[in-house]
Amino acid sequence: MTSQSPRDAEDSSAYSAYSQAWAAIGKLVYEEGGSWSGRERNCAFLNTGSLPFANVSAASGLDFPDDGRALAILDWDMDGKLDLLLRNRTAPTLRLMRNVGKGGGGFLSLELKGSKVQPDAIGARVTVEVGGQSFTKTVHAGDGYLAQSSRRLHFGTGQAEGPARVTVRWPDGTLQVFSELPLNAHWRLEKGASDGSLLPRAGGLSPKAIHGHLGPDPGKSTRAVVAAKLPLTPLPVSSWDRPGRRVGDLIGEPVLLVFWATWCTNCHRQFQDFEAASQALSSAGPRVVLMSTDEVSKHGEAQRQMEGGPWGKDAGPADLAAWSLVVDEIFGVSKEFPLPTSLLLDSAGQLVAIYRGPVDPEQLLRDTAIVNEMNPRTWHCADLSGGTWAGIKARDYESLKRNFLRAGKPRIAQFYGRLADSVSTGE
Repeated sequence: MTSQSPRDAEDSSAYSAYSQAWAAIGKLVYEEGGSWSGRERNCAFLNTGSLPFANVSAASGLDFPDDGRALAILDWDMDGKLDLLLRNRTAPTLRLMRNVGKGGGGFLSLELKGSKVQPDAIGARVTVEVGGQSFTKTVHAGDGYLAQSSRRLHFGTGQAEGPARVTVRWPDGTLQVFSELPLNAHWRLEKGASDGSLLPRAGGLSPKAIHGHLGPDPGKSTRAVVAAKLPLTPLPVSSWDRPGRRVGDLIGEPVLLVFWATWCTNCHRQFQDFEAASQALSSAGPRVVLMSTDEVSKHGEAQRQMEGGPWGKDAGPADLAAWSLVVDEIFGVSKEFPLPTSLLLDSAGQLVAIYRGPVDPEQLLRDTAIVNEMNPRTWHCADLSGGTWAGIKARDYESLKRNFLRAGKPRIAQFYGRLADSVSTGE
């Protein structure tokens, strides 16, 4: 038997009440589906460059009254803008918040592949130098409560044009430098490899599969005038020193995009014909832009072959994942992409004709003269093909939107989505 003071009895009674209260909470949480701290709205804060951060919870659209638990950051659609996955205890248990904001600068996305001992390269430290700035990030194995964001390191590069110099300190302390990496792309950097490799976009063909569609010109050249002009302003036409360039940056004069390869004999014959007519082409012809279809490992050889030539400064690597869809839109889906293939664009960045195989410089000069007289606001190319059009047949921009989405080109898909909306509303 032990005696108990009044104070002890009071403490014991309080403890009993406390225990009963927590037992009731536990029953609510575990047996009746309740929450320890429900109805706490999500919060988002904007870094304004100085303290305190600005509360933009409502403006961002993230302040759901969900019983939130975890958050993961990733580039879901590989468009260069970071998206969010929100995990909740209550329905909806999962929310995908896509970043569809307009504007913004460039980016560089890096996925590291380490050694057999450490294939995920956890702990690797990466420094990106571009446009006079330096950014450093580390590969983490976990970065949040009950969540793991993407292991890809995402660098916002602002208005810098690149290319970037990337230094990787691998987990074992080894230093490796990847120089001249173009911006606005997703790269895989492998320990010990001399160059990075582009990551295939979700839903799109791998670079190897796309290059497998290329083939030499069968010996018969064809000229095809498109019935309805195809706007191409967001399509990539990177040059070696300006990887972010697009068709919209070339508007103001007719442009001939020539797709070629270092191994293509007929391509080099085409260049010889162009050089023989270089004076006429420079004064009355289109702006010639050479697009190399070689794989990344052959880009150095492609640059050397064009070095010192009349069109070497305007040359660059071709994004075949995008341009093969343009060719398919005109000729139908096929596995053929003969080299050389040349696309003639008017001064507004619209496709008006395609030449498969070598193009005769005299024919090109005649076509360019006609294109210069054409009204860029008309939908058809009647002047170039001859005759007139009896009716208007709009392009299926909705189909183009879907195709570019499947190829992992959301920015281009959005462009054709807006065109599809304008056609449906008659704007």
